[in-house]
Amino acid sequence: DGAPLALLDGPQLPDWAGDYAAQPGRGYAKLLRDEWTNEMPTASVWRPVQIEDDTRIPAMGHDASSYRFALPDAGGATVNVKLVYRIAFQQLMEWKGWTDPDIVMQEMTIDLPAK
Repeated sequence: DGAPLALLDGPQLPDWAGDYAAQPGRGYAKLLRDEWTNEMPTASVWRPVQIEDDTRIPAMGHDASSYRFALPDAGGATVNVKLVYRIAFQQLMEWKGWTDPDIVMQEMTIDLPAK
């Protein structure tokens, strides 16, 4: 019916993922903290910053994660998986008025038949 499946186990996207936040998935980014304002994430690389975290996948690297969902009572489901590239954090894009669309780098649909 198109309704999202309830996540039982697995990672969720962090707040900095913008409109994808709290959805099942993993986020990949270099997270900088502004040392003057304590803002994070920041893109103000011309000011003193600290690398708070770096979850990017290196060139030729890979990553895998597992998820467990509650299936509907009728059984079966369709799971859509996407790897999305965004040019900047959504909040920064909104502040700057940037309208660049998300770029879907890879997409897969998995059909789970009813038993």
